[in-house]
Amino acid sequence: IMYEISQRLGQPHVPRNRIPGFTAGTFSVGYFANLDCLGLGPEGLFYLGRHACYPTQSLVRWLKDRARVVEKNAPRRREA
Repeated sequence: IMYEISQRLGQPHVPRNRIPGFTAGTFSVGYFANLDCLGLGPEGLFYLGRHACYPTQSLVRWLKDRARVVEKNAPRRREA
């Protein structure tokens, strides 16, 4: 899936304001800004004018590191 994302982007960098569009709203611009302030965002942040950008491969790697597979019929934990 991550390879498909990088191919779909088809550019060497991704502006921060485009991230919500290609992640179907999963991540917001503000979330990435906050992560960057904490030093937890994708590596290689740079600015083109006033636009924060990430190298595409770095962003895809960041997304891949946070993805997890959920088993279809895994039992759910019940809260007490």
